[in-house]
Amino acid sequence: GQLLTALHEVASTGARAVVLVSGDSGTGKSALLDEFRKRAASPATFAFGKFDQYKQALPYSALAHAFQALVRDLLGRSDEDIEGWRTSMRHALGTRGQVMVNLLPDVRHLIGEQPPIPDLSGNEARTRFLHVFRQFVGVFARPGQPLVLFLDDLQWLDAATLAVFELLATHADVRHVLLVGSYRPKDALATEFQECLHRLRSAPSRPVEIALRGLEAGDVAQMLADALHEERP
Repeated sequence: GQLLTALHEVASTGARAVVLVSGDSGTGKSALLDEFRKRAASPATFAFGKFDQYKQALPYSALAHAFQALVRDLLGRSDEDIEGWRTSMRHALGTRGQVMVNLLPDVRHLIGEQPPIPDLSGNEARTRFLHVFRQFVGVFARPGQPLVLFLDDLQWLDAATLAVFELLATHADVRHVLLVGSYRPKDALATEFQECLHRLRSAPSRPVEIALRGLEAGDVAQMLADALHEERP
């Protein structure tokens, strides 16, 4: 219900909404997202990124996972359809397209060979990436067809990816985006993640929070009673 309401708001107003889903392993976070995707009434573009323990040393790997399927889907379309996306992406990325090619090599097939970008380090490189990635997201987040970006296991994401999540959740220019992040409270001990949560909750537009819990004996009894159309004893 809350996810559908948030998507409706994004689709109808062009605003940006943030939903945080918390719950331990096995409480149904993935099932909730699957059901939400099936029931979404408005057309939306879905991107799903998940932490990969084998790529935890690779910054932005969850973002690459989320957008790789979208880019490959574009490449499988007709030449006429691709041309419109190619134009939009080239316009959005300008002369910094190589930043996205470094993250998603398939982007090169959409925008062609790119001019080299200066080597930067530390905060300068991160600032450049944040700006370019925000422009890239805007290509997929469109009026009447919002982007739903779901990042799973936020508590394990690298600091660089968390910074992107926070930027998309708070930057005034981000529109037509429903940002959904899930995490396990028992594993959410990292300082960077806790600080990110605090800033999100302190922002003028606070996120919607959904806390899932495991089924207890009473829940199972109620489910059985509902299925059998009987009153609980």
